[in-house]
Amino acid sequence: MTSMFSNFPEDPYPYGKFKRVSPLSERVFPTFKFPKIVRDPRFVPIIQETEDVEDVVLNLKAKLHRFDKEENKWKERGAGFIKLLKHKETGKPRLVMVQAETLKVCANQLVLPSTTYGKITGCLNSWTWHATDFFDGEPKEDLFCVKFKSNRDAKEFKKKVVDFYVQKSEEEKDEPELTYEEKIKIMTSWIWA
Repeated sequence: MTSMFSNFPEDPYPYGKFKRVSPLSERVFPTFKFPKIVRDPRFVPIIQETEDVEDVVLNLKAKLHRFDKEENKWKERGAGFIKLLKHKETGKPRLVMVQAETLKVCANQLVLPSTTYGKITGCLNSWTWHATDFFDGEPKEDLFCVKFKSNRDAKEFKKKVVDFYVQKSEEEKDEPELTYEEKIKIMTSWIWA
């Protein structure tokens, strides 16, 4: 009885179409060099400088969305930690969000007592609000939505923001209201100080 492979020649390439490469010295080994991931140094000082000037009131993991009026839909601005910071000297609150992977600032806003917060129908773990944002270095009025992992985090966010102004409202009755230009000056000094 003959094997079913008996009709095939021993050399799989008898006609010389392919050459065999046997010694390892003739083989080419690719060398890949991957560059190190370097964080953009422009964004790191913002995070480090705020620790000296501001106290962290709230720090929660969340996703930030911005409503695009032209396309009429929500666009994700970034995912990371949203912080409510209180300035040590002036006592004014600021909302800052930094992307977790790139350390890029997603949101940089003053939290004002006139800001109203709302819910999106059917989504218990999110809050929406209108704010003047200094994301690009220039003031721009936008509608924002922050989405948390749980309903508990969303309630804590709302409670901290509201409680902050309930306590501050009695202290600020004697202070004059800041003009729009003064607010812009304060925010731009915080961005690239």
